[in-house]
Amino acid sequence: MTDYGLGRAPDGPVPAEHTNIRLISAEQTWPLRHLVLRTGRPLSTCRWEGDDLPSAHHFALFEGAEPVVVASMYHRGHEAAPSPDSWQLRGMACRPDRQGHGLGTRLLVHVLDACRSQYGGRMMWCNARMRASSLYRRYGFRVWGDEFTIPGIGAHCLMVREL
Repeated sequence: MTDYGLGRAPDGPVPAEHTNIRLISAEQTWPLRHLVLRTGRPLSTCRWEGDDLPSAHHFALFEGAEPVVVASMYHRGHEAAPSPDSWQLRGMACRPDRQGHGLGTRLLVHVLDACRSQYGGRMMWCNARMRASSLYRRYGFRVWGDEFTIPGIGAHCLMVREL
């Protein structure tokens, strides 16, 4: 595995008191986006339209000083989420050696709550990778429309959730 300067985390679950979630810059999401979502592509593919907008918010769950899960949300609607208070969840990525320990779930729950309580969100939508769609289903997202493929990335489905 490429290091990306992300360090090495413990092998097992980490108690909540040893993790923290905070807002970060878009640029701070790029190493995990690259490692998990854009493997083998240039790092520049991890800079997305809207990353630098004032209405974009980027979150990371840290173990100690190391970010191990990131996610971004953008104030933008979609025909599946037509409310003016709709937000897109994008770029959720968990370091591979930390997957399966509930850390992604912890960050997802935090982002959903922050969207509703801090930013007035009423709906959230995402283009979920098929292999991750079960996580989103467990937290109230439902599939909208047919499965689709993003060239070079893979199978996705659009998912929507009321907040």
